[in-house]
Amino acid sequence: MSTNPLQSIPNIDRAMAADLNLLGITVPADLKGRDALALYAQLCNITNQRNDPCVADTFMAAVH
Repeated sequence: MSTNPLQSIPNIDRAMAADLNLLGITVPADLKGRDALALYAQLCNITNQRNDPCVADTFMAAVH
């Protein structure tokens, strides 16, 4: 079983990598220049639910 390349980013586990994949982000370089809060809002729209705010924090750390 191969590891998602996004899991090389600290705090990105399999579930968080899957969320990023839903947003079209497949490799760490795809995060360059992205707005973490906009990504969080997009994820909420795609999943049709309000995700835990910790997801936004994790996106901020990943973009940083």
